[in-house]
Amino acid sequence: MTATSSLSQPPGEMRIAGLPLALFGLWLGLVYGGIEALEAMLWTLIPGGLSWQNGTAPPILWVAPLVYGLAFGLIALLVAGLSKLLPRVRWDFVLVFLLVAVGAYLAASLQGLILDQRACLLLGLGFGVALTRVYRKHPERWLAIARGTLRWLLGAVALTAVLITVGTRLAEGRRVAGLPAAPAGRPNILLLVIDTQRADHLSVDV
Repeated sequence: MTATSSLSQPPGEMRIAGLPLALFGLWLGLVYGGIEALEAMLWTLIPGGLSWQNGTAPPILWVAPLVYGLAFGLIALLVAGLSKLLPRVRWDFVLVFLLVAVGAYLAASLQGLILDQRACLLLGLGFGVALTRVYRKHPERWLAIARGTLRWLLGAVALTAVLITVGTRLAEGRRVAGLPAAPAGRPNILLLVIDTQRADHLSVDV
């Protein structure tokens, strides 16, 4: 069987295109974003575990699903547009392979101690092929799962964002309230903190 025929849609088989395909991409992005957020939090516990050699913060638990949901959703929109031009191609297979391969590569690349980038790429392609085969066996089941859980995933991301944001502000307020009053006559000092500046890119000893 050629690659072209394996991606073709047999007569009478369920066709996934347009908005359902785009929403499926959004669902995949939310799922992958949650996985990457949890992975990043775990790698933070290991010194040097993350590829960018610094820590991360709890907001990644809602930022990552949101960012990847939007990014994967946009990619799915483009694929959905192609499905209108070439309706015989099973674009859902193409989408699953592409997004899973990209996600697996990025997940493998998060660490900076174990895997070479070429190994990460091979892992990404391997996961893409393997999970696309799993999806091809029961695509209607996966699409039903995505439809049934999409609103819950979106709600979970929104709730996590609210809880983390409110919790962070409350904790900061308690810490500020617990600071001692500045002694009279002392200078008023403003401290600027840049959380995106890497220490090894500064000219000072840290």
